[in-house]
Amino acid sequence: MKRLVPSAKVAQIVASSDVAAAALAKSLELAQEGSGFVMNREQSFYHRTSMPAGILVTYSILRDYPGLVKLVDVDFDAFQHGVLPALIIAKRGVSKDRQLAIMRLSDAYRQRYSKNLRLANDMVLHHAYQKTYDEYILPSISYFTQDFNILSRELKVDNIIPKGQYVMGLFGG
Repeated sequence: MKRLVPSAKVAQIVASSDVAAAALAKSLELAQEGSGFVMNREQSFYHRTSMPAGILVTYSILRDYPGLVKLVDVDFDAFQHGVLPALIIAKRGVSKDRQLAIMRLSDAYRQRYSKNLRLANDMVLHHAYQKTYDEYILPSISYFTQDFNILSRELKVDNIIPKGQYVMGLFGG
C-alpha cells in the first residue's frame, strides 16, 4: 500500500476498508494453488466506480499476486442479502494476468430472480470489463495522491471537499 499512496494516507485508507480484505490477504498467502473469495463489491471490484478506499486496499493485495486474478462484479443481489457481491478468483503459477468482468441477470430473470432458482443457461450474462485492472484503479490512486489545490485548478473549480474516502460530483456523478 505504501508504494501506491503517501504513507500519511495509508492508515486512513486501510481503516476505511473491510476486514474481508485482511482475510483475502491471508487466504492468498496460505493457499498453495489459489483461492476463491466473495466480497462486497464496494470493497473489491465495482465496475461503476473505483473510488471507495477498500477497492484500493484490495488492489494493493492483488496487484503483485504471482498468478492469474479474475475479478467479477456481480451486478445483482445474488445471495439476496442486500449487498451486491464481487468474486475474486486467484490461481497461483498461471500467467500473471488480471481479468475484470461483469455478471448480470438476463432480462428474462431480472424481475423474478431468487437464490432458490436453479441456474439456467439463459439466466446470467457475463462480459469482459473494457479496462485493465491498472486503468480501473488509476482514479483512486490519483485521488489519494493528488494535492487538492492542484486538482481544483485542473478541474477549474474553487474548492474540492472530499466526501469520506472518495470524491462525488455535485449532482452525484
